[in-house]
This record gives sequence, C-alpha cells and structure tokens, in this order.
Amino acid sequence: MCIIKESIQGWPISSAHSLNQIRNQVATGQISFEGSQSASNMNVIHWSNGYAKMAQTCVEKCPLKASTCGQFQNYGVLFFKRHLNQQMRTNQVMEKWFKEPENAKQLLTARSSAFGCGKAEDNASEYIVCYFDEKYTGAKQAFLAGPVGASCKLGRSKMYSGLCATASSQTLIHQSTHIKNKKQKKQKKQKAHKKNKKSNENEVAFIAMTDFKEFV
Repeated sequence: MCIIKESIQGWPISSAHSLNQIRNQVATGQISFEGSQSASNMNVIHWSNGYAKMAQTCVEKCPLKASTCGQFQNYGVLFFKRHLNQQMRTNQVMEKWFKEPENAKQLLTARSSAFGCGKAEDNASEYIVCYFDEKYTGAKQAFLAGPVGASCKLGRSKMYSGLCATASSQTLIHQSTHIKNKKQKKQKKQKAHKKNKKSNENEVAFIAMTDFKEFV
C-alpha cells in the first residue's frame, strides 16, 4: 500500500539549496562536467509548489519508474527509490542523481528555473519524484559552455555567483527583503513598547513610593 510521506516539508529549502550548489559548482568550473570549464547561461532554480503538487500526485502511485505516471512532453522528471532502512539526506539524493549522466543533464539544464518534488512510501521502500519546468531532450547541450554568467540576461545571482538571476529569484529576494524589513520594524516597535512600558512602571513605582513616604 502506498502511503503519503509528510516529511516533504523540509524539502523546499534543502533541495533547492543542494541543487543550486551543484549547478553553481559546475557553472563556476569547480566541478568539470563532460569536459566543460564553466557555464555562461545556467539559471538559479527555485522550489515551485505547483510542480511539487504534480510530483506528489505521481509519487503517490509508488511508481517503479517515472514513466508510470504518463508521458512528460513538457516537463523534466527525475525518479528515485530507496529501501526504508537506507538513510539518505536531501543533498545525497541530489548527488546520486548527479552521478548518473542522464539525470545529471536534467539537473544541469540551464533554462530550468523551477522544480518541485513529492515523496511517498510503501511497506519496504520510499519513492521520490521531482518535476522540472524544462526538460533535457538531448537535442543540445544541457548548458552553454563559456565565461561564467556571460549570457545572463538579468545579471548573476547574489547567493550563487555562477548562476543567472531570474525574474522569479528577484521576486523571491524582494519578498524576502520585504518580510525581513517588516519583521525588523515589528521587533523594533515591540522593543520600544517594552521600553516605554518599563519606563511607565518605574514612574508608577516612584510615585507610589513618594505617596507612601508622605503617608508615613
């Protein structure tokens, strides 16, 4: 029986970071892939809840292979299966895919900028399926070899210097900055409120003590 796996909650951050690290290392030439020294057009990639839902729908069938879920003409798909007693972290799953030539090309497809994954298990195994917005077709190289970031249209990512920034990543940075600033303002306001409250309490205590002395 196939059971939904709830631990997918930790994947949006950990899997995106692991995947971007691999892409960044190849893009900057820290890791050579098929003889290339660096990549000029590889995008930073982010988690997509939409693709995650699609992947979850697929993986809940506990497929023996990705094609069990149907034909994927417009999406890239990666499939992973392991025994339940075989402990593997997110980065290890990504690294395993990277060691497999065809799967590695999907991970390194330059135009990809979004992906999402789903997890499920049966009595013996755990299944992971990830969907990507761009599919590696084999018609051309996964990425364009050349000077790092030379073909980036929106500049390079601030977090992953070898990868190209995308409209989505800029939006995420803007949202993150907005949330951070909003949180800082809230903390500053709370701190000021506590300070004023303490000041008022001290003032009340002083008045009460003065009244007490007068009474005595």
